[in-house]
Formats: sequence, structure tokens, C-alpha cells
Amino acid sequence: MPRERVSDTDVIFDVVFEDGLLFFELSNRAEVPARKVVTVFRQPIIAPDGVTDIASLNVFKKTEYLAPGKVIRVFVDSAASYFSRRQPNFVHVALSWKQATESVTSKISHDIRIYRDLPYVVGHGPEARRGPTATTRIS
Repeated sequence: MPRERVSDTDVIFDVVFEDGLLFFELSNRAEVPARKVVTVFRQPIIAPDGVTDIASLNVFKKTEYLAPGKVIRVFVDSAASYFSRRQPNFVHVALSWKQATESVTSKISHDIRIYRDLPYVVGHGPEARRGPTATTRIS
């Protein structure tokens, strides 16, 4: 029977806010590989194209091998677009994987609303050196 780890979870699902963009990350923090990693979302998360359900991408359906220290980052949307399209404020996932000889499960919930009012700098990368930058806030 799979056991649930609460405080020492090796495979995690995270939401990352960077430069006004939202990403989902699936990562293995352990020193050993995780096999047959499955991420099940409670609800669909629709990509900016209005059609693709990010929750149904192959990386979340089943990742056969997730190397130690490996991080897979998936672009979700700009934060402004995500909130304006009324996507879920909460993302709940159930993870399952095999590690060594055991099966492990974990549940993770994220409140994405915390990113709604964060200011960020627009255009601070290499291409921005050609022009001015601006600070923006998502409303």
C-alpha cells in the first residue's frame, strides 16, 4: 500500500511566479530516481490558447523516470492573462511515484491568488537593455 509523506516529500509540484509569468514545476528533490510519476489535477487548467488543458500534458500523465535533482518547468500563462481568464485560484494535485521499492503518494495545494497583486519588472532581461523598464501590477 502506498504511503503518504507529509514533511519529507521527495517529488513535489510547485507553482512559480517569475517576471510576471506563471509556471508549474515537477521536481525530484531526492538523491535517487523517482519512477512512474503521475500528477493528477483536481480541475482543468486551460492554456492561453483556450483549448489545451495543461493538466492533461504527458509530463503530468506519467513521467517514467525523474532523475535526482531534476526539475521540469511548464509555462502556464502570464499572471495577468491567467487571472483575467478566470482560471482556478487554487491548484490541487495528487502525486504518486515509485522510489526504490516503495510506492509513495502526496497531495499538494497551491493558492495562486498570492501572485495576483505582486508587482514585477517588465523587460529586465538582455533585450530590455535597449529600452526603459516599467513596473506593473496585476489587477
